[in-house]
Amino acid sequence: MNKMEFMPIPGEDIEIYDTLVDESVEGTLFHKSWWFKIFEDSAGINANRAELFGAYQNGEIVAGFPVPYRKKLGTRWIINPRLTPYSGSVFKPDGTKKGHTENSFRKDVNANFARIIKPFGTCLYYPFNVNSMDLQPFLWSDYCPTLHYTYILKLDNLDTVWNNISRKRRNDIKSSARNGFEVTTGDISTFARLNDLTMARQDHGRITGRMWENIYSHCKKRGCAEVFTTYSGGEALASLMLVWDNKRSYYIGGGMDGNSRGGMPMLIWEAIKFTKEKLHLNEFDFEGSTVPGIEFFFRNFGGELRPFFGIKDRKVELAMSIINMVKR
Repeated sequence: MNKMEFMPIPGEDIEIYDTLVDESVEGTLFHKSWWFKIFEDSAGINANRAELFGAYQNGEIVAGFPVPYRKKLGTRWIINPRLTPYSGSVFKPDGTKKGHTENSFRKDVNANFARIIKPFGTCLYYPFNVNSMDLQPFLWSDYCPTLHYTYILKLDNLDTVWNNISRKRRNDIKSSARNGFEVTTGDISTFARLNDLTMARQDHGRITGRMWENIYSHCKKRGCAEVFTTYSGGEALASLMLVWDNKRSYYIGGGMDGNSRGGMPMLIWEAIKFTKEKLHLNEFDFEGSTVPGIEFFFRNFGGELRPFFGIKDRKVELAMSIINMVKR
C-alpha cells in the first residue's frame, strides 16, 4: 500500500471532499463544507470555524475529517456548531479492501487524525456518526469516549412504520385529521417563533430566528430542507424543520404553541411520508435527545434505538467531574 499523506484540504479539493461525503457510509449533511460555512458566516454565535483534513493516497482523497472549533481566550476549542449532531471520519468506499485490510486502513487513518487534532485544540465534545464504530485510535490517544443515542426509522414499508407507532400517537394523528388540521410547508418565520416559544417554555438554550432562517435558506438553496407547519382555523399549532442528504432525513428542530392538541405527531407523520414518497429515502433520523420527555415522544414512533459515540479531552472530563463533585 502506498504511503498516505495527511494535510488540510486545499480549496480546489473541497468539492471532491463533499463528493466523498456523499459516497461514504459515514458521511452526512453535517459533514459538508458548506454546512460549516453557515455558522462561519452567521453573526452572534461565538465565531464557529472548521478545518477540513484529508488523507491522500496517490494524490487522491481517500478519507476526510472535519474539525469544527471556536477560538476564545487564545485557545481553539474543538466543538460542533449547534444543530450539528454528527462529525467524524468519512472514508471513500473501496471494494478491494476486505476484513482485516479494511480495519487496518481505517485504524491507520483515525490514528493519524487523532495525532493531528491533539495539538490543534482542546476537544470539548466531538460526535461521530452512527456508522462510525471504531474509536480505538482516539482512545489510544488518551481521549475520553462519550455515548449517545438516536432513534432511526427504517422506511422500507410505510404500513409497517405506521403499525409500529404507538397507539396513542396513531390516535393523535387520526384525531388531527378528523379535526381538519392542515399541514403547510415553507413558513420559516412561524417555525422560528414556535421553536423559540418551546425552548423558552422548557428552559433550553434558544436559537435566534436569524440563525434558523440562515440554515433554512442555505439548505433550501441546495434542495435539502423543508419546514412543515400544522394549522387549525388559521392558527399555527406546531412546526418542524426537516433537512436531508442522499441517505436519510433528519428532524433538526421543532416547536409548538402552548396547546398543540396533537399537531406535532401529525407533522412528524407527514415528514416521514415526505421522506419516503417525495425524497425516496429509506431512513428518518430523530437525532435523539437527552431530555427524557422528548426521548419518550420520539420513542413512540417506533424507530430503532441506535448508539453513537463521541470523544472529549481527558482534562475536560476531569474538570467536569470536579465541577459535578463540588455541586453535590
